[in-house]
Amino acid sequence: MKKILITGSTGFIGNKISLHLAKKNKIFNFDRRIAKKNNKNIKSYIYPKKIEQYVSFLKKNKIDLIIHTAGYFTKKNNNSDIDKLIDVDLKKTLYLLEAAKLSDVRNFISLGTAWQFAKLNNHYYPVNLYASTKQCINIIAEHFSVNCGMKHLQLIIFDTFGENDKRKKIINTLIKMKKNSKFIITDPHNIFFPIYIADLCRGIDSSIKYMYSKNEPFNKQYCIKPTKGLKIYELVNIISKLRKIKFSKIIYLNNKKNKKLLFKNKIPILPNWKPKYNLSEGLRKLIKF
Repeated sequence: MKKILITGSTGFIGNKISLHLAKKNKIFNFDRRIAKKNNKNIKSYIYPKKIEQYVSFLKKNKIDLIIHTAGYFTKKNNNSDIDKLIDVDLKKTLYLLEAAKLSDVRNFISLGTAWQFAKLNNHYYPVNLYASTKQCINIIAEHFSVNCGMKHLQLIIFDTFGENDKRKKIINTLIKMKKNSKFIITDPHNIFFPIYIADLCRGIDSSIKYMYSKNEPFNKQYCIKPTKGLKIYELVNIISKLRKIKFSKIIYLNNKKNKKLLFKNKIPILPNWKPKYNLSEGLRKLIKF
C-alpha cells in the first residue's frame, strides 16, 4: 500500500483517480476546499500556504508519490485568468516539486493536455495560456530531474468522460439533450479522442508501474488516447443512435471536409496501456447511469 498525495480531487478527474487508487492505497488530497469522500482511505486537506508546510506534511505522512491533477482551465486568453493560472499551474507546482525534493519524494506524476500540441507532430504548439502553463510544468520538472534526481511523468490527456461528470463537455451535453433542442457545433470535422474515465484510471495505474520500474531519474511525456479518433459529427451520430433519437436542431458551422484536423500528434502512447472500453461501451455506461 503506497501513500499518495493527489491534488485537485474536487475536480472530475482528480476525484475519480482518488477513489480508484484508494482501493489499494492510502490517499491524501490537497484542494482549495475539503470535499467529503466517505472513504476511510482518503483524507482531504486545504493546500498549505508555505513550502515549509508542504515539506512537513510530506515527511509526517511519509508520502511515496505525488499525482498533480490540479489545474486552472481556461479556453480563452483573458487577462483576468492570469493570476489563477500562475497560482494553480505554476506556483503550486513549484511548491510541490521543491517540497518533494526537500522531503526526498522522488516520484511525481502530473497531468498535461493535448492542447499543448495543437499541430500534426510532437512539437510543443500551445492553443492557449492554459496549455502554455501545462508545458511549463514539464520544463520546470526537467530541472528537478536533472539536478535533484526526480522521476517525473507528464500524462497528456485528451477528452475524458464518465459518470457524475458535471463539466460542460460536448458528450455530457449530447447525452442529456432533448432531440429538438437547438445546439451549435463549430468545426464538426475536427478530430476527437474521447477516453472513458475508467481507462484513464488504468492509465494512472500503468504510469505508477512505469515509474517504479525505473531506477534512474527521468522527465517524460506520454499520452493516453484511442488508437483511432473520430470527428465531432460522427460522435453526434453515435450518441444519436445509442439514445435512439434524432437531433433535429443541431447547427454545424465551418463544415468543411478538407479542413486540417487538430490533435493528430505523435506523442508516444503510455507503455503497457491500451483502452479497455471502446467509445460505444463507455457511452452505454453513461447513458444507463
